Amino acid sequence: MSEGKRDGSAGTEAKVTQAEFGGAKGAIQTLNNIVNLTVVSKNANDLAAEYAAGVVQGQLQGRTIVSTRDNTWDNAYLTDPDLGYGVTPYPKTIPDGSVDAKVASTEMVRSFMKLSGELDVSSKQTSFWMLYGTPVIKGQPFVWSESAWRDQKRRDVPDRVEGRFTLMPILMR
Repeated sequence: MSEGKRDGSAGTEAKVTQAEFGGAKGAIQTLNNIVNLTVVSKNANDLAAEYAAGVVQGQLQGRTIVSTRDNTWDNAYLTDPDLGYGVTPYPKTIPDGSVDAKVASTEMVRSFMKLSGELDVSSKQTSFWMLYGTPVIKGQPFVWSESAWRDQKRRDVPDRVEGRFTLMPILMR
């Protein structure tokens, strides 16, 4: 894997890390609290392309992108969209879910539909505006340490997730 810097949103610097395997290439960077992961794989064999892309994704994301695939509820509030109002049975067994929003115009979509699909971390091409954060309830975001789940062990997740809209780059040309 290799690392470099790229200008991020709002004048911040965003570290870009790259990886390659079996003809697949990928890059990852964090802008504000959003992880931007791009993987391209052009092998004519779909299974080989998917396998190589999965290896690259695994190399890049590591513990950066927390998943609930291990079925642990302390990570669920980052990825579970169920807000629990009228849906989750009482008593609630998991915290309220995360939210993300993406905003794009037709013009924005048209511009990246014409890309070659080649990884290019210096590309100035953008994709959409994205916001990631937990639901705001009674004017406040979800805060683990102030919740009913504060006594449960919290692994590799932040106590509070708040976000702002960020124009996301496409790391391709």
